[in-house]
Amino acid sequence: MSDHQGLNEPDDQPGEDRSARRPRGLVIALVAAAVAFIIIVIIAVLQLTGGGGAPAPAGGAATSPGSSSTTGAEPGSPGAPPPDGSTEPSATGSATQPTKQPEPSEQPKPGETRSPVPIKTPAEVKEGLTASITDVEAVKGQAEGPGEVAGPAVRFTLTLLNNSADEVPLNTTVVNMYYGKAKTPASPLSAPGGVPLPATVAAGGEATGTYIFVVPRKARNRVLITVDYSVDVSLVAFRGSVPR
Repeated sequence: MSDHQGLNEPDDQPGEDRSARRPRGLVIALVAAAVAFIIIVIIAVLQLTGGGGAPAPAGGAATSPGSSSTTGAEPGSPGAPPPDGSTEPSATGSATQPTKQPEPSEQPKPGETRSPVPIKTPAEVKEGLTASITDVEAVKGQAEGPGEVAGPAVRFTLTLLNNSADEVPLNTTVVNMYYGKAKTPASPLSAPGGVPLPATVAAGGEATGTYIFVVPRKARNRVLITVDYSVDVSLVAFRGSVPR
């Protein structure tokens, strides 16, 4: 009996060794699985946070292939160049200085009004041609022409003296009258006794025209009469008071 027991002992020993190794294999498999899981989690986190791609440039989006490397700003947004291609002045740069305007000439330009002279003082219209205002009087204006309105008026005579050696045309001459501080335009009338200037004035001769304008009596202490000879000659002006 003892001999059979001794023979059974070697058979029992290997079985005990295999059972002892089984827990060790299980532990190793679990550890490997845990490591693989951790690696997968790390990779997923890096992909979600953008760690796997190129970092975007600070202050703006990454430049896409084929896009301009100069700027990604939309037209009209801060930092974008003007649509016409011009460059905006920098905050520290000096602005373009405005062009210096030429000094005004002592002589008035065509179309401008010269400094007024007293009503009874002759004034040169252009070289060789002089204007003067005479026979200023208060009249009862009559409405005879289209659009005219009768009322208290002022009538005066304009005389143009030609001191040149040539005949001078007068057909473009326009005469106007204004009153008050606001220089309100006076309405022209054709009666009583209105006579326009002739078309020309002979060399060495003179031409006259009679004009009537409606002017309120209380505003006759400050009137302005202008003589516009032509577009290329500045206006002549007479200023002062007239009879009420």
